[in-house]
Amino acid sequence: MSLRLEEISSQVAPSAVAAVVCDGAGWHAKGREPKVPDNIVLVTLPPYSPELNPMEIVWQYLRGNKPSAGTWDSYDEILVACANAWHWVGQRSGPHPLHRHPRLSSGQSLGLLV
Repeated sequence: MSLRLEEISSQVAPSAVAAVVCDGAGWHAKGREPKVPDNIVLVTLPPYSPELNPMEIVWQYLRGNKPSAGTWDSYDEILVACANAWHWVGQRSGPHPLHRHPRLSSGQSLGLLV
């Protein structure tokens, strides 16, 4: 995780601070304390709180609106549908339905979630 934090740190604007949300994933475990750069703050979510995790909002939206809304004839078609849905999430130009999601704050960028 320390390498990931270093990469995130290199992308943070000067005099800004990034908040990195840590859920209950094993690699976020406290047993292995990562080296946290000065321009990053770790925000640890309480256990069993997916409603607080911005990435869970993205997964919920995708499950309800993208790949789950179709049928496919092969495994390869499923992979393509999933890749297209993920690329759709990462779009940064123009209005995006997830920007209007009620559980995302008005100032939060979808680009920061993915």
